[in-house]
This record gives sequence, C-alpha cells and structure tokens, in this order.
Amino acid sequence: VSCVGVLYWLRREKTVNTEDVRIFLPDGCDFDGMLDTLKSNHCLTSFESFRAIAQARRFTKVHGGSYVVSHKMPVFDLVHKLRIGSQDPIRITIGSYRSLARLCADLGKRFNFSQHELLQLLQSDSVCEQYGLTKNTIISLFVQNSYDVYWNISPQAFVNRMATEYDRFWNASRLADCQ
Repeated sequence: VSCVGVLYWLRREKTVNTEDVRIFLPDGCDFDGMLDTLKSNHCLTSFESFRAIAQARRFTKVHGGSYVVSHKMPVFDLVHKLRIGSQDPIRITIGSYRSLARLCADLGKRFNFSQHELLQLLQSDSVCEQYGLTKNTIISLFVQNSYDVYWNISPQAFVNRMATEYDRFWNASRLADCQ
C-alpha cells in the first residue's frame, strides 16, 4: 500500500518552470548531463522525484534532441517524454540567401550540426550530382519557406528533406508555368 501511495505522490509532482521551456540535449548526452540541463533551465525543484520515477521506468538511455518542457507538466510525463525520445520539432524559416556560406552559417546556429559540416556536404561533387545541381546552383535546393524539423537531424537528412521540399515546390504545374 505504501508503494502505491509513493507512486501516486510521484505522479502528482509537476515541473516548476513559469512558462514553457525548450531544452536541447546533444547526441551522446548522459543522464547527469540531462539533469544539469533541467536544473539550469529551472524545470524541477525535486530531482529526487525525477530520479525515482526514472529508475522505476528503467530510464537509462538519454535520447538527444530538442524538448519542450511545459509549464506545470507532470514530472511523470516529462520522464516518459525524455525516456522515449519524443522530441519537439523546431521551426526554421529559410529566406533569400545570396551565398551558400551565409545560408550554412545561419542554419549551423539552429541545429546540432555545424555550419562547416553542412557547407562541406553541399560543396561535395557527389551531393551536387545526386540532385542534378552544381556547386553554384545547389543553393536553389533551399526553397524559401518555414519548416518543422528535428534539432538533431543529420546534415544529410536535412539536405534530403530540403530536396523533397524542392521537388514538392517545383511540381509539373509550376514547371509548365515557367515555360
């Protein structure tokens, strides 16, 4: 009976952040690193309850990503969200860019990958060839729009997503209008 009471009490514990907070956990983050991130963002008052719930739920592997910790979110729900890696996408807006270096610099600030990783990928002959573009035209793959993507997406997966959006934008109807 006392075990049931403890679980009931733990389920009622809530986060203490005064507004929704977005936390970023890099790939390879360990449990203590995750706790430090939660602490620095003032999400919890009692780390003991978080640890108890995490232990009871066998939470051992931290999934990297971007997570929104809602105001007054039950700690049990937070543990569940982090345990299964249910990350929240970030919204990026791609505007007009004259240079690939500037585009990569801006995107490198928004993601877990660096601007250099993205720039190196986009300047590779194999990637340009894969999409039927050149090093001078690869920037056209990035159609001006807003996109919801995961913060820890790989540079290759991000470029693939942009290629999908490019193909969706440049459909047969739009191509016919250009002729």
